[in-house]
Amino acid sequence: MAIAYLPVAVVRQNFHLFVQDVETRNLCRRYHGLRDLLLYFERNYLNGQFQPATWNVFNRDMDNRTNNHVEVCAVNSVSGHYQENDQTFPKRFLLEEDYHTIIDRLNNLTHEFGALKKEVEALKKENFLLRQPAVAFLVEKTKTLAGQHHHIYYDSIKLNIGNAYYPAHGNFIAPVKGIYLFSITACSQSSHIIVLELTVNVTVVGKVLAGDRYYAECTSKSFLVDLSAGDDVYVQHEAVGDYLFSDSRYGYPSFSGALLILL
Repeated sequence: MAIAYLPVAVVRQNFHLFVQDVETRNLCRRYHGLRDLLLYFERNYLNGQFQPATWNVFNRDMDNRTNNHVEVCAVNSVSGHYQENDQTFPKRFLLEEDYHTIIDRLNNLTHEFGALKKEVEALKKENFLLRQPAVAFLVEKTKTLAGQHHHIYYDSIKLNIGNAYYPAHGNFIAPVKGIYLFSITACSQSSHIIVLELTVNVTVVGKVLAGDRYYAECTSKSFLVDLSAGDDVYVQHEAVGDYLFSDSRYGYPSFSGALLILL
């Protein structure tokens, strides 16, 4: 380490001048790694366990090192009046080549760190997706319902992967945030109609109309819905129509849903 061949006073003086320099402060704000490196050096090699007395060899019998002459010449060129016994050094000493080399390395490390961080985040998300259980359900109603203003309860559970549909309450509760696909089949007898509404919490997000003047009719419709974890999804019938026809032989009316994309 070249600074080991400089007087301790010069090392401390240059370090503090370097740290207080405006350009250094700007770089520390951009590259936190540089700030940590400077703090590490100060705490360990200036004021910590490895103080200068343990590694500084200035004025010892070690003048055979070729780079020792280089650093002394560099100091002379900067100060103009440097003497070995001087305890003061008014100017900052920093080799231009070393400075740019450090900056280039910091830039490369910052770029590599950013790329690795993105890769880790992508792997975390992929792992999260792989660990999520499947969510899907299919329920049917086996009894005909007449009248208006009903919460529709489906009593025949055909599929309930993830146990997110609650038959006792007639609702589906989203276990995770994501895009869900829901499908509703509504049926009505001749001379009747029925409108079923897909509702999220208290908001109607879609409607299905079924009914014909002369024939019994069934209609199916699908909905893509963006849900947050904990959202309450159910089917209701308000004031349009008065007859929801059921036939368990054909499995209608029905309500189904599945998680398509986890967000």
